[in-house]
Amino acid sequence: MDAEVDVRALAGARATHDIDVLVKSKVGGQTITWVVECKQWKRPVPKERVLALQAIVSDLGADRGILMAESGFQAGAYRAAVSSNTTLTSLSDLRENTQDERDAAELGMISLRTAQISQRVRSLWPWASPLVSRGAYTHEELLEVAATSLELTTFIVPALHTGTDVRRYSILEPHMSDAGPLAATARLLDEVEVGLAGLEAKRTAHIAATSSRIERLQSNAMTCVELGAGKTDDPAAASMVHAMREVRGAADLVIASTPKDVANALRDIMVYLLDGVYLLPERGADEHEWERAKDQVNALIARGQVMLASVVKSYDL
Repeated sequence: MDAEVDVRALAGARATHDIDVLVKSKVGGQTITWVVECKQWKRPVPKERVLALQAIVSDLGADRGILMAESGFQAGAYRAAVSSNTTLTSLSDLRENTQDERDAAELGMISLRTAQISQRVRSLWPWASPLVSRGAYTHEELLEVAATSLELTTFIVPALHTGTDVRRYSILEPHMSDAGPLAATARLLDEVEVGLAGLEAKRTAHIAATSSRIERLQSNAMTCVELGAGKTDDPAAASMVHAMREVRGAADLVIASTPKDVANALRDIMVYLLDGVYLLPERGADEHEWERAKDQVNALIARGQVMLASVVKSYDL
């Protein structure tokens, strides 16, 4: 449904018209048009205004005319609107008559937000310590948000759908001093979403740092290969043993900072370096074998990066 306010010089079949509010919606592929006229008068609206609105509705080919007046309508106005496509009402009448619809719409939005929050909470668990040794946040931090999400999903929202009194849930008390159950629940959702946003920001920063550490791991691993092949005289990498220690330090940091699937992929790099690259000098490996070793290291690093990207993508909501 779309609404335009204060529409000027709207062309009809015979004339142009100034409209207070023009409402259009789609039903069954057909456009439904309402012309709304608002009267903030101190006296009741007479019949002539109803007839004038009906003429505008007819000229525009609209489906309904709605005349709103807080001061009420004269008897002649009501008679003119009988058995026509004209509705005489007021804001107070609309609020009362549409309360159930508005409550249903608000409850639908609350249900949607609650489901989305539940998904977001689940996506945060793999990055919490101690599941990840060096997690983006502690599981205690996450539990503060997760416990509220669980109570909303399991108790509060189902109670709202069945019309059960939710005032017994203490978690809503701080929000109910000047609000009804729906508004209080919406405020609680606002509070939860603020907490979630903070944790998600920590996760984003943590993932960015992890990506940088994987790049460092790749650089250290390639230094190890180059050193073994005798193609570097970098004084910071005095020996293959020293280079391997550098790789191990970088790998340990990445493994401690990532979920299990990513960590396992990166462990394969260490296994290959120890069981493959480290033994190449003893075997008198030629240049082609060292080139294959570099390709293998790059492939293993790429696998870890793809795995990290896949894990991150699976959490996108």
